[in-house]
Amino acid sequence: MRFPITVLLLGSVVARFSWAATYYADPEKGKPDNDGSAAAPWRTLEEVAKSGKLAKLKGGDTLLLATGKHGDVRIDGNNDEFITIAAGKDQTPQLSRLEITQGRKWLVKGLTISPVFGSPYKGTMLSIGERGESSELVVEDCFVYTAEDSSKWTVEDWMKANDGVWLGRHGTKLTLRNTYVLNTRFGINLCAPGSLCEGCVVCNFSGDGMRVTRDGITVQYCVVKNCYVSAKDGDENHDDGIQCFLFNKGTGTVRNGTLRGNILINREDDKQPFQNAMQGFGFFDGPLIDFLVEKNVVLTAHWHGVSLYDAQNCKILDNACYSRWKDEKPRPWVMLGSKEGQAKGNTVKGNMACSFDFKADAAVTAENNIPVTEEAFNQKMKEAEAAIAEKFGRFHPVAKYARLGMEKGENAPPKPAVPEKTAVAKPVTAAPPEAELQDAALKVWNERLAARVAAVTKDGKRPETFLKVFGKQPEKIKLAASSATELQVVVQGNTMPFAWAKLDREDRFNLARSVADESKAADLALEAVWALAAGRREAAEELLAKAKQAPGQEEAAQIAEAQAVLGAR
Repeated sequence: MRFPITVLLLGSVVARFSWAATYYADPEKGKPDNDGSAAAPWRTLEEVAKSGKLAKLKGGDTLLLATGKHGDVRIDGNNDEFITIAAGKDQTPQLSRLEITQGRKWLVKGLTISPVFGSPYKGTMLSIGERGESSELVVEDCFVYTAEDSSKWTVEDWMKANDGVWLGRHGTKLTLRNTYVLNTRFGINLCAPGSLCEGCVVCNFSGDGMRVTRDGITVQYCVVKNCYVSAKDGDENHDDGIQCFLFNKGTGTVRNGTLRGNILINREDDKQPFQNAMQGFGFFDGPLIDFLVEKNVVLTAHWHGVSLYDAQNCKILDNACYSRWKDEKPRPWVMLGSKEGQAKGNTVKGNMACSFDFKADAAVTAENNIPVTEEAFNQKMKEAEAAIAEKFGRFHPVAKYARLGMEKGENAPPKPAVPEKTAVAKPVTAAPPEAELQDAALKVWNERLAARVAAVTKDGKRPETFLKVFGKQPEKIKLAASSATELQVVVQGNTMPFAWAKLDREDRFNLARSVADESKAADLALEAVWALAAGRREAAEELLAKAKQAPGQEEAAQIAEAQAVLGAR
């Protein structure tokens, strides 16, 4: 029997992805000389890295870590596909420090990092891309802290606390996602151009919550809160929730920054010791060019709610700044300031604050900026908190703390999607899958979809599709690559992995449509199966009818398989 060339090519791609392996490290049960299998795990991540065994992993492989202390870890190396180092299911691996010194395509997920798990040291607890050329490094769902309990700390303790996270100056397009940073001097330093920081929490800090110091950095849906230690305590640092300046220069041009949907809070507890008035967005040392600052909420007892100096062609939109401390005179404003006399051509619309000052920009477009009220601000705070919780959960998955307040808990499982009627040409939203169509029947079609995405993107093409990357609503994103276990997608200009397991049937239908060549019968058959899986039988039957009429009837076997799936109700 002569097999169609198209099928053989797809099969070869799928076979290549099946080589991905999973390894294990367990500080209690493992041994350094084991083979890293589930039955014979290695011991600690530190030993795996130092011994060179980590170099055994290939692109697409995963190393799962069990509960226990995994040491002081340094990783480097360039990978063609992402290698994942992650907490095993229901496991809490602990590192005293983690540094990815240089490299490409590493994904680190679900780790707890603190000096309490080793010997004390000065400096940063989690650092990536600082010692050599680096790109496409991703850290997500981690918990980083100097010590978990700071209730008895002195001023000296606060000023000597470790820094949290450093996205290094030799990196580009690094990603820090949903990481909780607790009790630090400086929380998160973003020094790698084109990087993304989203869904993170910086709780309790004595320096700056975050620092943005390179072009093209996005900070979105983060919480920065609880600023400690002031000048009267002996600390001369002017603390900011988020500060911006050019790295290693202090002043100079910074471009294309995006600050979206963040919550900055001076302090949550009015009994907090060593209180300090925190500047909100303190961007004083430009010029700043083409920045977007939108939908942020700032609660602080300081003048600087949102302040951009020497801003050019920047947009400040729909932010809310307020102070609930009636007896403290500084009240936050939205401001365009200037040190160099270079502010020009900015747009400031739809903001609420205690006052406004745009005098530095004679050409400013300012509309619908209104005095803030307590009621309106509280509503904005609720909306911002809900938006963050929708994307990342109310509680952090490893730290277990709520993003606002210090309550501990677990995120509830997601509610079933509500069916919606959506035209086939639109992004597909939730629709009831055919109950009789079991996942087992779709396994080969999953493989074919992954292979098709890989084939379309292998030459650098970036087709667009709609996926529920965050939350319940589909968002328009670009596809970068595919393996058997994960997609690589482009979000906010950053390439990042997204597990196939997170995609529901509607997502897969959208993917099939975005990569299908509808002149090819095999692609139409693929679309038809995923249309049926997404509950769209009428569309599925129409696509299959087209497949039977399309050129390339040599794909008859695949059409027959699709016909069998559609007939299985």
